[in-house]
Amino acid sequence: MASDTAPVQSLTVSGPALRAAADALGAVVDVRDGRTVVACFGDPLAEHAALRGSVGVGPRERASIRVEGRDADRFLQGLVSNDVAAIEVGSARHALLLTPKARVIADPRIVRVAPDAHVLDVEPAAEEVLRATLTRYRLAAKATIEPLGEGWGVLAVGGPSAGLVLVDAFGVLPRVGAAEGEGFEVPVDGGVLLGLASGFCGEKGFELLGPDALVATALSVLVAAARARGGGPVGADALEIARIEAGVPRYGAEVDEQVMPAEAGLVERAVSFTKGCYVGQEPVARLHYRGHANRGLRALLLDAQVPPAGAAVVLEEREVGRVTSATDSPSLGRPVALAIM
Repeated sequence: MASDTAPVQSLTVSGPALRAAADALGAVVDVRDGRTVVACFGDPLAEHAALRGSVGVGPRERASIRVEGRDADRFLQGLVSNDVAAIEVGSARHALLLTPKARVIADPRIVRVAPDAHVLDVEPAAEEVLRATLTRYRLAAKATIEPLGEGWGVLAVGGPSAGLVLVDAFGVLPRVGAAEGEGFEVPVDGGVLLGLASGFCGEKGFELLGPDALVATALSVLVAAARARGGGPVGADALEIARIEAGVPRYGAEVDEQVMPAEAGLVERAVSFTKGCYVGQEPVARLHYRGHANRGLRALLLDAQVPPAGAAVVLEEREVGRVTSATDSPSLGRPVALAIM
C-alpha cells in the first residue's frame, strides 16, 4: 500500500487501460487544469443527443482516495457533513469537507467498499486539497490515506436507456427508482465492478467504479450495447453540457471555499442534521434552523451569447451575482448559465 505522505504525481485521471479503450473508440483528448481528459469522441453535440435521447457511455473524470482502517468510520464521521456510519457496503453518499466557518473545501462522494474501507472520489481539481485535509485531521486515528491514481477508474452510463444497456451488456438490472448512491454489483470479465445510481447529468444515470482494467473492459462492452440502442460513447464536453442544463453544481465552478452549502444547493444532497458533530456543523445548522442563505444557485435562460465564467449578473443596474458555468444548450436551442445570486 502506498504511503499516505507520497506526493500526488498523476497528470491524468483515467488509467492506461481505460485510456487505451477510449482511444480505440476514437477519443479526442485535451489538457485541462494540467490533466489529460477525454474531451469527446468526435462530435460533442451528437454525444449530448445520445445522453438525452438514448444512452451515452464514457469515462467520468474523477480522482479517488481510499481511507481504510479500524478508525476509518470514526475519523470520517467527525470530519464530513453526511452520515458515514449509515453508508452500507457497496453504496455511497455525497458529503462535504468544510472550514470551521462552513465554507466548502471539497465535496467528495464517499463509497463504502468494505466494512472498514471507503473510497472518496472528487473532481480532479479537488484531489490535493482533499488529501491534504484528510491527512491534517487524521492525527492518531488508525486509518491509512491512499490516492488510487490511475489504478482506479470511473465510468458514466447515462440516458433514458441506461438501465437497459446494463442488462444487455452484463445481465444486471439496477432497481427502478433507486436513490442516488444505491449500489449494485456488475460482473465484468471474471471480476466485479461497483455500480451506483447517479444523477451526474440530470437524466437517469449510473456510474461504474473499480480497477482500471475492468473499467476499460466495461467501456468497450457497454459502448457496443449502447450503439445497438442508438447511443454511443460520450466525453467530458457532452457531460458538462448536460450537467449545466440540469443545474448540477461542480467543484471549481459553483463550489469552492467562497460558498456555504446552502448557497450552492448542496444541503439536501450532502448534509445530515442528525449525525452529530463535524467540522463546520454549527454555522450550517444555525443557517438551516434559524435563518436563510442570502445567496443561492440559480439557472438562467439567456438571449445573448454564452457569457464567460465570472461575468456579472445585473438586475436594474445593480450587480446581483456572478456566472459560474454557461453553455449553449442543444436541448433548449439557446444559451443557459448557472450563477450564484
